Amino acid sequence: MSAREPLTLRPGRARVVTGLIGSTVLMAISIGALTCGALVVGLLALVIFALFFLAYALRLLHPRSRATRLDAEGFRVWSIRGQLLYTVPWER
Repeated sequence: MSAREPLTLRPGRARVVTGLIGSTVLMAISIGALTCGALVVGLLALVIFALFFLAYALRLLHPRSRATRLDAEGFRVWSIRGQLLYTVPWER
């Protein structure tokens, strides 16, 4: 690791894709519940799994979502929305 090239660590894509597929399947099941007459449960499940779907899609598509960058000065941590959360200097 040199001062010119910071190392960027990101969560594994396989876990994010698995969550995206799982939330899509569960949204489809909740749509089926809506059409079969379980309106309250189906609507509640649809809202919850739609929020999971949006969170996983954001993790997959945003370049700095949940990233950690290590460089010579310290490390930086970004949130799921790509906002810089922490800048921590190395102790000398």
